[in-house]
Amino acid sequence: MNIVDLIEPLTELSQNAGNAILDIYNSNFNVSIKEDTSPLTQADLKSHQIIVEGLKKITPNIPMPMVINAVQERYSLNIITPKIAAIRASVFA
Repeated sequence: MNIVDLIEPLTELSQNAGNAILDIYNSNFNVSIKEDTSPLTQADLKSHQIIVEGLKKITPNIPMPMVINAVQERYSLNIITPKIAAIRASVFA
């Protein structure tokens, strides 16, 4: 798969994650505070789950380095790849 072939599935993935974020923001939702005092919402966790699962399907041969941070008895995976940065940028554009 070349980079042009990724445009459509990554766009769809980012739209799905964005829609999940909006669904949660249009409801009552919880906010946790991470150790660095930044907020962590249900929308963050759900969009992350959608993006990670989607990337595993779209690009199964590309590894995704992750850092795991404990957050009030829950875990948040913070992906540190440029691909995720681009997807997150498109979701919030």
